[in-house]
Amino acid sequence: MGNRKIAIPEKNHKLANHFAQCQQISIYKIDGGKITGKKEIQATQESMQQFPALIYNNGVDVVLAAGIEDNTFNALTGLGITVLAGTTKAPADKLINDYIKGKLKTKFNT
Repeated sequence: MGNRKIAIPEKNHKLANHFAQCQQISIYKIDGGKITGKKEIQATQESMQQFPALIYNNGVDVVLAAGIEDNTFNALTGLGITVLAGTTKAPADKLINDYIKGKLKTKFNT
């Protein structure tokens, strides 16, 4: 696995049901199959309205999502960002470790 940035929208330190419900976005930097950095962005109403641009401007390659609306999905994929949707609600650290190990379960992928 090469260098990647993975974004996880969180509520109460777990994957949020939808982006509009998230309290923060954790962006993990993965390098050689290991977490080499983590950035947390506090979610505001304004930042969530600009979610695809916020993700793109932070160099994110992959977004993990429980649920996602079509317009957000299309905006992210239109920017070249992979969306792994239908992910189980779990703590972000568990999800990122499952992703690294190739064990992340999702229902919809791009």
